[in-house]
Amino acid sequence: MKHILMFILIQMLLLAVARAEAELLVVMQKDAPIEQLDRHQVVDIFMGRNSMLDSGVKFKVFDQANMSDLRQQFYRQLVNRSLTQIDAYWARLLFSGRTTPPVKIDVTDDLVEQVLRTPGGIAYIARQDLVDELKVVYEFSNTK
Repeated sequence: MKHILMFILIQMLLLAVARAEAELLVVMQKDAPIEQLDRHQVVDIFMGRNSMLDSGVKFKVFDQANMSDLRQQFYRQLVNRSLTQIDAYWARLLFSGRTTPPVKIDVTDDLVEQVLRTPGGIAYIARQDLVDELKVVYEFSNTK
């Protein structure tokens, strides 16, 4: 009986943790020439493989703070990698001179402000941080 109660308690905790994850959105300025991106495009942009909009404007990628839970969740959902793996990936690319990593911003409000002020600015945020001046170009499903 004790084992059954422990199992039920653990399952309830795991369910609570899964629900606690934020619903992630990839956003740009409302007047950006992109209406929607697919998963492949989002991976290419945030992993440094695509740096240019079709209009010729360069993407300016903004990232959450180094060890934030949101950053960890984003890269786990995007490419199924840990932050250590992501940082190692960017270190290799930076060393090779091929591209530069996204600009990390510690405060979500500052990150939103940077996206709003930067042509081609793109970032991921939690749904609760969405403001009217941003448009959602990609939405993660919560089924993962």
